[in-house]
Amino acid sequence: MIYSYLIGTSDDEAEKGSLAIGLFYYQGRIEGREPALDFASAFKREMLSIPDEAIEPELKRCSDALQASSKEMQAIGQRVAAEVKP
Repeated sequence: MIYSYLIGTSDDEAEKGSLAIGLFYYQGRIEGREPALDFASAFKREMLSIPDEAIEPELKRCSDALQASSKEMQAIGQRVAAEVKP
């Protein structure tokens, strides 16, 4: 939800594009776990509960996890491609 907040507060279009990747990744995870979640209410609850000084560390934690997942998926794609079309 941190990505949604940052997109909503950024004036930098390039930054918004980068943040959107994280937003879609985590939104998919949330919807997969809880399809009926009221995203707006959950977002508001989360943003009211997180202190301002925790936003940057939380963004780093989420970005690191997203990057690790991306690298893992790339490695899987390379292995499968090599097995399917040697």
